[in-house]
Amino acid sequence: MKKYSILSIASGQFDHFLWVFLKSALEKINLEYVHEICILNIGLSEEIVNYFEKLNSKIKFIESDKVSLSKESWDESWQINVLEKTKFAKTYLQKQNIPTYMIDIDCMFLDDIFDLLNINSEVDIILCDRSDLWPGMPFIASFVAFLNVDRSINFLDEWIQMMDVVNQFETKETPALNELVKNNVKYNLASLSHKIVGLYYEYLLLPETKIIHFKGGGFKNDHDSIMDRFDRFKSFNEVINKYIAEKM
Repeated sequence: MKKYSILSIASGQFDHFLWVFLKSALEKINLEYVHEICILNIGLSEEIVNYFEKLNSKIKFIESDKVSLSKESWDESWQINVLEKTKFAKTYLQKQNIPTYMIDIDCMFLDDIFDLLNINSEVDIILCDRSDLWPGMPFIASFVAFLNVDRSINFLDEWIQMMDVVNQFETKETPALNELVKNNVKYNLASLSHKIVGLYYEYLLLPETKIIHFKGGGFKNDHDSIMDRFDRFKSFNEVINKYIAEKM
């Protein structure tokens, strides 16, 4: 049976997002096709880690050797954590050798995502396309599906290197991804609309939307701003509050 893994990264300040991410994954995703949901742990409490690993055996946490807790979105510590995500994905692919979806922790699943594995047997990587919102930077790194493992490892190498070069933007991950894609001649890339795998405006919601993204924008990472990001999706307030109400 063809299987895939889901990767993300979570820190102590984002445990509300972790809760919604994992609870919605367990509720909406067919775990029969999931090898594991693996979270890079940056400062999460031991109680939360133990809770989720006991809740479902397919949820795994990997301790990061770099615990950098940010005080604001896009500050230096936040940037360090973002850079760890691509390195984590590369190491994971090298060890597990399995198709893997890298998804930001501030996302919620609305539907199963297994069928993306079968989008096209020749596709190496699937990207999240937001060109209708931002033509100048059409791809956002909140969702990347690595289907061809070997070629994805090479892609991640180049992406990580590009992040060392890109310095004209406040953030590095998404700008570096776009620079890499713009000059791509090596990889067979496909894309799916943000309306399917990374929706961050509720008014664009479609029946086919699989993932919504509580995208930040340089706000402080306090409780109120996190709840404000949830509140952008008012039609999902009930289910979001249900997930959070289960929080320890």
